[in-house]
Amino acid sequence: MRYVDVLPAIVPPRMTSESRSRPLMVKVSTGRGDAPVLPAYEAVVGRTVCWLVWCEHCREWHEHGPAEGHREAHCQDGNSPYWKTGYNLAYAGKWKNQQP
Repeated sequence: MRYVDVLPAIVPPRMTSESRSRPLMVKVSTGRGDAPVLPAYEAVVGRTVCWLVWCEHCREWHEHGPAEGHREAHCQDGNSPYWKTGYNLAYAGKWKNQQP
């Protein structure tokens, strides 16, 4: 396993100012080396547990199954670099005080 610093700039805008002021250290267990690492937040949508990832390209939350590792893009922006590389999910905690 390796540790990766996720820059505050990619932390979703709904995070608190305190959370944005410090880098988020996450553990990545699997993944693709050329793909960026995005923080993923555990949430329950309906009755299903999923991970939500903020996309800085289409400015929307994307929903994925709850596991770290590489994912294909769900991006609505056809020019997004995620279409070429996808991205790696890294667990960043539970979704708190927000409705997806």
